[in-house]
Amino acid sequence: MSMRSCARLLLNCIVFALAGNGSSSAQHFVFSTYGQGSGLTNLNVSSFVQDHTGRIWVGTESGVFIADGARFIKQKAFDDAHVELTRAMHEDRSGRIWVLDSRHLVYWKDGVLRPIDQFSAKILSAEGVDLVSVSGDPDAIYVLQDGKLRRISSTDGGRTWQVTPALSPALLQQYKELRALSTVLSVNSALWAGCGQSICRLDLAQQRVQVFGNGEGVAPDTWKRFLLTRDGSLWARGGKRILCLPHGASRFSAPVAVPKNLDLNVQEASLLEDTAGNIVLNLAKGIASLSGRNWHTIDEHSGLPEDELQTLFLDRTGDLWLAPLGHGVMRWHGYGEWEGWTTSEGLGSNVVWSSARDHAERLWVVTHAGLDSLDPRQNKVVSQSASLPFKRLYTVAVDSRQHVWTGDASGQVIDFNPQNGKARIATSQLGRIFLIKIDKQEHIWVCSRAGLSFFSSADGWTTPHLAANGFPDGYAWALTEGADNTIWATTGRGLFRLQNNRWEHIDLPFPGGTSYNFMIAAAPDGTLWAQSKKPSPMLHLKVAANAAHVIGSVDTAMLGSDNITFVDTDSRGWVWVGSDNGVQVYNGTRWVQCTQDDGLLWDDTDFHGFYADPDGSIWIATSAGLSHLIHPEHLFTQEAPKVQFAEVRLANLDISGQPNRSFDLREPALSVRLLNTNYNRRNAIVYRFRLDGLEREWQDTDGALIRYPALNPGAYSLSVVAYDQRLHLTSSPLTLSFTVLEPWWRRTWFRSIEGLAAMLLLYGTWRVSVHLLVLRQQELEALVASRTLELEREKCELLNTRSALLETTRRDSLTGLLNRAAIFAEMKSMCATAFGTGTPLAIAMADLDSFKSINDTYGHVFGDLVLRECAGRIGHAVRPTDWVGRYGGEELLILLPGLTRSDAAHRLEELRLAIAGTPICDGRASVTVTCSFGVAWLDPTPKEIEVLVTRADQALYLAKQNGRNRVEFAYEGDEGVLAKNHHLVTHADRESRSRASFSALTSKISVETHRDLDATPA
Repeated sequence: MSMRSCARLLLNCIVFALAGNGSSSAQHFVFSTYGQGSGLTNLNVSSFVQDHTGRIWVGTESGVFIADGARFIKQKAFDDAHVELTRAMHEDRSGRIWVLDSRHLVYWKDGVLRPIDQFSAKILSAEGVDLVSVSGDPDAIYVLQDGKLRRISSTDGGRTWQVTPALSPALLQQYKELRALSTVLSVNSALWAGCGQSICRLDLAQQRVQVFGNGEGVAPDTWKRFLLTRDGSLWARGGKRILCLPHGASRFSAPVAVPKNLDLNVQEASLLEDTAGNIVLNLAKGIASLSGRNWHTIDEHSGLPEDELQTLFLDRTGDLWLAPLGHGVMRWHGYGEWEGWTTSEGLGSNVVWSSARDHAERLWVVTHAGLDSLDPRQNKVVSQSASLPFKRLYTVAVDSRQHVWTGDASGQVIDFNPQNGKARIATSQLGRIFLIKIDKQEHIWVCSRAGLSFFSSADGWTTPHLAANGFPDGYAWALTEGADNTIWATTGRGLFRLQNNRWEHIDLPFPGGTSYNFMIAAAPDGTLWAQSKKPSPMLHLKVAANAAHVIGSVDTAMLGSDNITFVDTDSRGWVWVGSDNGVQVYNGTRWVQCTQDDGLLWDDTDFHGFYADPDGSIWIATSAGLSHLIHPEHLFTQEAPKVQFAEVRLANLDISGQPNRSFDLREPALSVRLLNTNYNRRNAIVYRFRLDGLEREWQDTDGALIRYPALNPGAYSLSVVAYDQRLHLTSSPLTLSFTVLEPWWRRTWFRSIEGLAAMLLLYGTWRVSVHLLVLRQQELEALVASRTLELEREKCELLNTRSALLETTRRDSLTGLLNRAAIFAEMKSMCATAFGTGTPLAIAMADLDSFKSINDTYGHVFGDLVLRECAGRIGHAVRPTDWVGRYGGEELLILLPGLTRSDAAHRLEELRLAIAGTPICDGRASVTVTCSFGVAWLDPTPKEIEVLVTRADQALYLAKQNGRNRVEFAYEGDEGVLAKNHHLVTHADRESRSRASFSALTSKISVETHRDLDATPA
């Protein structure tokens, strides 16, 4: 078995469960997940729209995105229009993309976003909304919101819009059900609506209403979604039931009862019809689909996110998109085409080697853990380990008696009878068993390391026989049977054919054919398909006499890998080739590749892991489980790629909608972003492009961006095609022509001007001398102006230097704060402003607590460090409009303009914590420094600045007395020491009052001493 070195990103497998009649089933499927890494900046998706060009639009809670095949591109125009909480999207009959969010209604057409200013709403998150257009009314959109239906229409082709009620007051008065609509669907020229607890058909042109209630088979319910199927039937989904109105009928009915475990009551209901005609809907937990009369469900127990699926969407290729709440977007790979089984569904191991079906339609599967069966009645895996306790089985076949034959790694061949549960070891010591195959004559062939052996019906399949009559010794690797019953086998010695009970050696046309294992398959026309290494990994051979001749080959580029794991044919004659890069299929005309992107569980297939079911479906064994391709015929009906220009920019101009135009640009860059609307083929697409006028050869890129850095003047034509590497199909060519004009000085009109200028030159020559004196005078004036400008520049530099020196004189050299003179000058200016405008002004005096003890304990160098650090912390904590200065010593003066008394406690607490919140360290010591604050406000009546400072200083003194590390405020109008405490709780608050008074007094004496020594004169 060949193992891949890494898994593809963004693909995860989830389990599919069948509910109904008390039974359950499970299959495995493959999904892609698109999240923030795929461009979705918001993972709550509310709506999908696929427009007439094939582009998929996605509405989210943060705007609108377009899927370009690999990523989601956010549409900036919707952001500019403030469209955010998208609730609904719809494309009308004229190709407009309408988007409704919680407040706005806008539409996009021809690259322009236009708002409907006349529409206003405030839509709640849980409120149901709908957008719908009606045939025959191309310039109108109907909006359902708050239970009311409004018509937004235009009579001038979309230049202006009018908002009117869709239903007349007379209708609303006559039919009370119309006052609370829940959902709408356009069918021809009419609207179907959930109206109250009933269903209504609205003929808007005639203003007529038909109500469907109990008498018409509609039981009371809240109807949340309608669906018109391809056969013309109308389906209605409510909170409790699902009804159908067949085409031409006049009465609704419930085609299949809804099981009790299906919770239909969801906020955003979806109701879809897939390509197989199944009805698909989202549930409160998971998804349900109605196929015939059977309900199938998939929920969080199978791997889906536990949150509700906000919406479901089927694109035009039949792929199912899901939007789990808060999980972005998920796309189901191979929806309706592929299913699988893994250990999650009961297999003993994810490493699956082979499978075969018996006449009772049970599928027998061998894995690395033993033998399992897939029960067709319950559609679930049943382990056979109790009856067949063998591990590491590699191959399986079922004979006409319904006995199951398998082989293991030790060389045992086991004959298992499922009817009685008994098993016998038919033979052993064959080394590893590679393949067991049953031919049309009921011979059971065993390819093993010991050689080729077989069991015959002639002796009841009891005795093993070694292949003789010309068959060589050594291992046998593969075996196939032709349409004419010829047996072909590959061994360590090459290719052999059994004819007339004798083995004949076939000369191979490629070198090294006997030195490695190779697979082989017989085609219905008698030719052979054989694995090779040179010249190609796969050869088509025709055998004449005893020699094989090459009649065709398949190279590595076509297969995607030369590590072949199986080669086989089915009843159609199609050739199937497995590798570690998926499966290749050849229908006689072209090859198609199947990978995990298409729904295969894993790209790494296993040796001899192919089984063609009698019903035409195909089973593929992989190292991640067993995959089942339900409709192989659909592989060759897939469409060729469809590519379009998402954006073409020439320099800064978007020219995607402007073909054959000319542009007056200097060496512009060309940037092209492509959009592939075959979303299920995004990893298979290669873009081939050529810019005629610049190059002759085609270039390839697997990205969606093409760029040319600079284009010279000339005519250009960009041609692009998309090539699907797995379908081997090419899109229709996409072209865009444009012209980059010559520079103006190279154009004809300029050359004419040049000739005229030459004639005028002769006339102007004689006048040159006249102007020489004038030019000389102008030159002198220019010199004077230049010198004047230089002097002005020097003067400016001197002024800047002077300003810098002046600023230096205003700053304290130790702390970098304003010195005493500068802070008093600022305070004088602020007081004048405060008196003039009536705005509050707070003066805070701050003093470091026990600063003298810091100097005494750690020295004045550390004390200076403390002063600088505290000054810096205060400087960072204040507002840009505040001023901080050094009043003297360790005292700081803080000016707080605009600070009201109601905000003061919180603001000053921030300043206090800016100092006390973090210890100060210098590598030798770590000290927690605290600071006390006294705050005073400027009175309404003018006073001397010294009085304001004195009041702040008195409040500071009170803070010291009350235990330090706190803020005290001076009362308005009191010249004494009056202050109140604003809920500052510190360690000092918890000390005893006697100790606080003593410390405060000591600190005050120290502060006054430092103030006298260090203060700078005002």
